[in-house]
Amino acid sequence: MAFNVKSSWAVPLANHILSRPDRDGVSGFWVASLQRVRDERIYRLAYITERRFVLEADIDSERTHTMVPDRFEEYLEHALLKRSHNLRLVDLDYLRSAIRKYINQGRIVVALRNARAISGDSGETGRNPVWYTRD
Repeated sequence: MAFNVKSSWAVPLANHILSRPDRDGVSGFWVASLQRVRDERIYRLAYITERRFVLEADIDSERTHTMVPDRFEEYLEHALLKRSHNLRLVDLDYLRSAIRKYINQGRIVVALRNARAISGDSGETGRNPVWYTRD
């Protein structure tokens, strides 16, 4: 079974991961059960506008974690990366406030390894930004 996420930030994330030689360490702030994600083998990130997968990766359960205040700067850097393809200025106060909210809500960071670009049928219905499919 695959854990799938649609995001308007899929393209900059995929480009960043695929540019790294070890293809590891980029993550996402999506709400999900931590235990459920750890049990999943594959993570797919789809670009929300085109509804096609741009990235597939194994989940690194050792590095997947609930967001913590100690890593705030890392989260901020990640949020800036996601928005790097936008031509609009990023409001840092807004991002800091949003990250504090994510930490308080107990959101998770899904760490990836062995990332690869893929294409093909997504198996999604267009209803949810997060869905599960069988491989």
